[in-house]
Amino acid sequence: MHSLEQHHGVSEGWGIPLGGLVWPRPYFPTRAERALVISQSLPGWAIAGAHTAGWVWTGMGYPTPWAVLRQEYPGLSPLERSSWRARLHSPRHQRVEQLGPLRVLDPQSCATDILLHTTNIDAGATQLLFLLPSDSSPIALLEGRRASAAQHQHAQKICQRWRWLRKTYPDITR
Repeated sequence: MHSLEQHHGVSEGWGIPLGGLVWPRPYFPTRAERALVISQSLPGWAIAGAHTAGWVWTGMGYPTPWAVLRQEYPGLSPLERSSWRARLHSPRHQRVEQLGPLRVLDPQSCATDILLHTTNIDAGATQLLFLLPSDSSPIALLEGRRASAAQHQHAQKICQRWRWLRKTYPDITR
């Protein structure tokens, strides 16, 4: 939740609301600025994943509700684990990049994480448009990955929306 001063700035056109966060400038933040905004809101141990990382890379959708990953060691306290609901980072399947002060999944790992862990179909499909090369298929990212039947079904819905967006809006898909 933003402060009264931030709310006033947004209402006067001096800032932009970003899904529970406020960017205190009258223009949309660049990738580096998005990474900075997220890093100021997440704990130091967190790795941005799924739609949160997708927002940093693409600027599409919203960064919240938070999607974060954690390293296995050192372990987090039970309170931190329950309040952040961070999933375990798998170095074998997920590569991490450093963008300024923020640790974030690389674009391909982020795309896979979006397919498996993003609930908003429209935002997930839109982020995938800008994360993946135009000649690739998102569903191919799941080959060899363990996922539940429900996750595969949800990923299929995101891919279906992705295909519809590519067909309907070819000018934004490169």
